Amino acid sequence: FLYGKEFAQSSHTLQILLPGIVSGVLFQFLAVGAVAKGQIVPVVIAAGLGLLANVMAAYLLVPVRGATGAAIAVTTGYGLSLALYALYVCR
Repeated sequence: FLYGKEFAQSSHTLQILLPGIVSGVLFQFLAVGAVAKGQIVPVVIAAGLGLLANVMAAYLLVPVRGATGAAIAVTTGYGLSLALYALYVCR
């Protein structure tokens, strides 16, 4: 409603992107604490695997779904990074 009907479809893309943004913030929050303790390797592994998932998902989804595919890819990557690091911390 703020920008008009031309941008109405972007709200769906932002709804898909929102969990990824939250996951990314939580991962960064946890990562700062880990790096401060000198535990950089698990952070790098989790971030690297998340990046790999993001790139692979983007490669598959962006040509087909455009911006929505990119939002799915980003959410997948950040979610995976957070999940992997949370598993490491909780073990």
